[in-house]
Amino acid sequence: MTPPLVEETIVALNLNGVTSMQWRCTPTDLEALVIGRLYIEGIIRHADDAHVVIERRADDSWLVLVRTDEAAVVMPAARGQAPPIPAAASFTDLFRALFNTVDTRHEHGGMHAAAVTDGQHIIVQVEDVGRHNTIDKVTGALLLQRLAPVNYGLLTSSRVSGEIADKAARAGFAWLASRSIPTSLAVRFASAAHMPIIGRAAGKGAFIYT
Repeated sequence: MTPPLVEETIVALNLNGVTSMQWRCTPTDLEALVIGRLYIEGIIRHADDAHVVIERRADDSWLVLVRTDEAAVVMPAARGQAPPIPAAASFTDLFRALFNTVDTRHEHGGMHAAAVTDGQHIIVQVEDVGRHNTIDKVTGALLLQRLAPVNYGLLTSSRVSGEIADKAARAGFAWLASRSIPTSLAVRFASAAHMPIIGRAAGKGAFIYT
């Protein structure tokens, strides 16, 4: 019997003629991955700001060529009136929907998932071997639908580390929810951005860190 494997590859980004970053990731939703990362880094404000060409190399790695209309870094979008945190029962249903989909696609495990939600329904969902990559991907996927993160909450299958919270906050999500609990650094970053974290969100004993 052949043991299960999760696909992982190397993706390099060439931004305005300069190779600037590299991912080790699942080779799906690559345009969303790049758009989300550039948005979180403050390089673009809209998906249309980046012109993306994706090339597969002979060694099965990928090259993403991006030209931006404005090479200079722009200021992050201002956080507006955040939508309310859903009732605890809603999180149970949302995480069930998230993991049912992940289990169907990746029955052997080994994948992280993230989803954007309006508090009642999942708007967009992504998976990747890297939990940090899922935040980039789901942000980009939302932007490609011409939707703004500030109007939505974020679900993650992973533990909420400082880097995960920092990415979510810089993307502008209204709140971040996980089945696990956050680290102290995650709470510090989230508090500075006025982004609540909901820990153990899928169970009865949810904690809200503000």
